[in-house]
Amino acid sequence: MTAGRVAGEEVAQGTVVPWPHFGRGTLLAVHAHPDDESLWTGGLLAAWRAAGGRTAVVTATRGELGETIGDDIAGTEGDAEGMRVLRCAELRTALAALGVGGHWFLDEAADPRASWRDSGMAWASVDEVIAVPADVTARAALVNADRTALDRALRSILTVERPALVATYGPDGGYGHPDHVLTSKLATSVATSMGIPCVWRTISQREANDMRVASEGLWQASRDEYAARTGHRRAIAGPANVIATPDAAGIRYAIDVRPVASLVRAALRAHRSQVQAVREPNSTWDVSASYALSDGRLRVLLGTEEYAPVTQAGEVA
Repeated sequence: MTAGRVAGEEVAQGTVVPWPHFGRGTLLAVHAHPDDESLWTGGLLAAWRAAGGRTAVVTATRGELGETIGDDIAGTEGDAEGMRVLRCAELRTALAALGVGGHWFLDEAADPRASWRDSGMAWASVDEVIAVPADVTARAALVNADRTALDRALRSILTVERPALVATYGPDGGYGHPDHVLTSKLATSVATSMGIPCVWRTISQREANDMRVASEGLWQASRDEYAARTGHRRAIAGPANVIATPDAAGIRYAIDVRPVASLVRAALRAHRSQVQAVREPNSTWDVSASYALSDGRLRVLLGTEEYAPVTQAGEVA
């Protein structure tokens, strides 16, 4: 299979089709925090670049409220400025690994007085990996930002970048993080209003099932190795449950990410404060990488990434 194309007929929630005009022009991925570009659209960014196109990323915040994994950086957690510096440095390394040609923080295109920060989150259910908004009162938090200012900032970036395609999370933000949900809504609204094609990184029920089987299989096969403490205070405790994107039916594009999987793994490793235990492919379950976050749950990236095109009404085509 080649980047941007995957063989397939009817699948559980839609039809996989060839991706039109793949790798032509600029792809712009819009995300909430450093590391999201690698975790959610790393394969797309690397494959688009490999196909000859240009890539750019917009990051809405600097991830100031993130948790840390490594023992040597444990003191950074809770230190907003320290976390900001650390995660920005990690982001630069990850973007270079993916070959991303342009990067913006959203507030860089706003009023000079604007500074939008990570809003944080709370777990509704750790077992099901569902996030809900935290009790946020900080005026600088992204969720408290003026929506007109956010719209204006992203619109100005798109005017400069003139992307052929915008990519972001699905409407649930992947797992409910309020900054993800807001960023998805913002990117979708601005892109479609400007007539720019937009896609959501969604997880179909079939893909979710494949991820669950793969993560469970890898955990059972290498439990001791994954669970070992190797300089990480947040050890891996078991496989993550994967939840399909609600209402994710429709036509889907898929990318074979295996030719660029090494680039994605390098980007994930760059985010060492957020991502641990990044491992090589496993052909048994068609996994291009496995990893865990600070919640200690084993996750996988499959051999393909699926995306759903969005209509002008902000719905899956």
